[in-house]
Amino acid sequence: MPIPLVPDFTFAHEPRPDALLAAPSGGREGEIDRLALRLLHSNGGAFLVGGYRGVGKTTFVHAVVERLRAHLAETPADREPQELVDVHVNIARPMSSLELMHHVLRCLHRELDERGTLRKLPRDLREEVELALLRTSMDVGYQESEGRESQGGFSRAGFSLSGKRSRSSTRNARYLAYDDRAAEHDLIQIARRLGRGYRTGLLGRRRVGLKLVVVFDELDKLSRRPASVPGADGAPVAAAAPEDQLEDILQSLKTLLTASGITYLFVGGRDLYDKWLDDVQRGDSVYESVFCDARYLPALWNRASEICDRFLTGRVLAPQEAEGLDHFREFLEYTGRGIPRRILRAFNQQVEWSGRAQPYIEITRDEARKFKFFSSLHALLRASEPDLFGERAAELMQKHVLWARDLAMRHFPTSD
Repeated sequence: MPIPLVPDFTFAHEPRPDALLAAPSGGREGEIDRLALRLLHSNGGAFLVGGYRGVGKTTFVHAVVERLRAHLAETPADREPQELVDVHVNIARPMSSLELMHHVLRCLHRELDERGTLRKLPRDLREEVELALLRTSMDVGYQESEGRESQGGFSRAGFSLSGKRSRSSTRNARYLAYDDRAAEHDLIQIARRLGRGYRTGLLGRRRVGLKLVVVFDELDKLSRRPASVPGADGAPVAAAAPEDQLEDILQSLKTLLTASGITYLFVGGRDLYDKWLDDVQRGDSVYESVFCDARYLPALWNRASEICDRFLTGRVLAPQEAEGLDHFREFLEYTGRGIPRRILRAFNQQVEWSGRAQPYIEITRDEARKFKFFSSLHALLRASEPDLFGERAAELMQKHVLWARDLAMRHFPTSD
């Protein structure tokens, strides 16, 4: 039962931004617009976006940035226009606060240069940005010295000769007189001046402001330091105590994140969001001091169709094909558990190209039977929602999940 897909189909490993803009009742259109408007009317600030792994946090943030860009383009004629400069920083490894600030400065310079905004800036501001970039480079010094010493003499035992040879080398690597406080000061001053933008038009009468947005992705890599460190011989040695490096960095960058005028978007996982809540409830938390807003992205339980139907050609299907496709959608909703990446993975596993000019979904007889089974199971669970979310929600939910898992494993032991 082949069901054709669009000719320009490519395997998607994360949902397209418009796939998350489903109906306002269950999609994220409202959440995206609310956060974009909050960023539009905020003078800087740090925002935390959390959620379960694979729920589409990065895609959500990209959609928010694009919505913010659209809002800035709609600025009324009587107000000063603003241009969005969005810098996306992927934290590949744990780093110190100084390294993080240098990384932000380099990414900011690259973005301004690629957009052509750097050459529009006032000359003194442009030179200040260039100097800040040079200061993030390392000054490497190498010094080597070698000496020889020999000594000889006569004694009753005869002639003796001794010698000594010494050699020393020194290597120094340092930033150009640029500690973390100087880097923080420079970044704050540059950000404030960039916010005032540049002048354009006839005789420079028109001023264009800059809205700076820095997105930190993969924040979970800073949540914990490894419990072991390499020893002198390279073998791992247990560390004294694991430290929360993210909290250390936020503590050192607190002024930068609250007073620079830059809008920061931090993307973290469920563990980070839970830690944020726990610390905030204690009343003395660096997360409360830094983040002015935090949002948790829920799962998209009934959005498999919106995520995957855009790959279909839309042609009229035969009754058997339409029924098989409906069961396949229900299967995606059941096996995806509301996680867009799980839905896309299950969808991609059914795509075939062999023997045809365009890609298609191949549903064999055995797979159609499996999809129908899970479709019926999904319909049963939906019909039981009043009981599942009633007074005994947790108890009934656990019972239904265990029953459904046991039933599925008995009938389809290799299914997801």
